[in-house]
Amino acid sequence: MALAALAAGKHVLCEKPLANSLVEARHMAGAAQQAAAKGVFAMVGFNNRRVAAVAAARALVAEDG
Repeated sequence: MALAALAAGKHVLCEKPLANSLVEARHMAGAAQQAAAKGVFAMVGFNNRRVAAVAAARALVAEDG
């Protein structure tokens, strides 16, 4: 799906894991590089909701609220 979107000139955000294999990931990276040459963005999103530092920052913000 991501490859088709990049080929169509659409920006892509993929969650981790990026692919099912190293070969697939390399193929996606190549497609992203080609798309980037045309101004199309591709990136991998990381959800850090359960990371201790994020929880601590949230608590600090909540204290000021």
